[in-house]
Amino acid sequence: MKNRNASFALIVLFFVNMLNYADRYILPAVLPKIRIEFGLNLFQEGLLGTSFVIVFALSSLPLSMLADRSIRKNIIAVCVGAWSIMTMLGGVIHTFKQLFVVRSFLGIGEAGYSPASLSLLGDYAESDNRGKVLSFFLSGNLIGAAFGFIIGGILAEFLGWRYAFFLVGLPGLILAYLSYRITEPGVQVKKEKIEAPIKIFGSIAKVKTYWAVIFAYVFYAFVLGGVSFWLPTYLHDVFHLNLAKGGLLTGILLLTSGTIGVVGGGWISDRLYHSNKYSRLYVPVVGGLIGSIFVFFALIAHSVAVFSVIVFLGGICLSSASGPLYVVMHDVIKPHMRSSAFGLSFLLSHLLGDASAPSLIGSIANKTSLHTSLLLTTPLFLLFAAFCCVIGMKTIRKDMDAIATLEK
Repeated sequence: MKNRNASFALIVLFFVNMLNYADRYILPAVLPKIRIEFGLNLFQEGLLGTSFVIVFALSSLPLSMLADRSIRKNIIAVCVGAWSIMTMLGGVIHTFKQLFVVRSFLGIGEAGYSPASLSLLGDYAESDNRGKVLSFFLSGNLIGAAFGFIIGGILAEFLGWRYAFFLVGLPGLILAYLSYRITEPGVQVKKEKIEAPIKIFGSIAKVKTYWAVIFAYVFYAFVLGGVSFWLPTYLHDVFHLNLAKGGLLTGILLLTSGTIGVVGGGWISDRLYHSNKYSRLYVPVVGGLIGSIFVFFALIAHSVAVFSVIVFLGGICLSSASGPLYVVMHDVIKPHMRSSAFGLSFLLSHLLGDASAPSLIGSIANKTSLHTSLLLTTPLFLLFAAFCCVIGMKTIRKDMDAIATLEK
């Protein structure tokens, strides 16, 4: 980033994004303990993850539209503070219904920061390094999830699961203040006049590449959400690891493969951009195809060591798609509509993707097994994601050229 304000925004929002995923994935890390205390079945456990993502997805659209019409850093600050408070409240509940409500409303707080952050950072970044900037921001996803799994599993095993919610939620209040101190990039001051929502989404609906990217992300989100939610339980049930070991292994796998995949995917997409600015979608196509193979072989592995190595490789492939997909989305949408476009993408990708993943996988697992359920869904959905990106490659030149003409 070329100036101090941009660097400050990137660093703060990276930690905001990291904490967001730590807050989100603290639950699956401690879920086996909650299962015992509240007597939950697999469907109820999956419902806790699904309810959060549904509320998160439904809240993303109105909050993203608000971000396009107001100061984005203020939306981010309020949302960070709100979700941090809801996370800490998770440590004082005493029934499944209370936990269901708290985790559901956590989604409202987390919904507002993502579209506003991606739009703000995309405006700060130059087109030739936008992949690296957004990928660095997005690397907080799996780093935060890893932190949540590791800290959650250790605290649940030695102090009790309630301490995990308290200790992960508290830093969010500091980040809420730092988010408020971010300076908006100048591009937002140059926005076109505010348009009616129906006109905005009518314009977005005409961008074919945008829809190809969204549906690709639906399938990626399903796999990432489902695997992340159920992995500690899978390690516990199949390989008989305790919560501390299972959380630590999950965290290490997510941290290493996620960081390498997200940062590497952004770097590769920027390199491809220099030779052909329409070629960023090659990254998620290859990632989906190769990732589906790794996921399949991981799920038929009988050794935790073999399983871990293959999941690590598959995680790199899966994570490499995030940065290029969001950069392409940014590059084919008009500047004053980008927060709304990101919000709509979150609504659809989460509602159809990782919102349904925990409960759907849990429901199939109740009738078969968790192993069979993951085997039936995750490799196939990665192939679908790659196919959607191939479709997007046919229209990306036209859609990017249309935005480039507007920005001249």
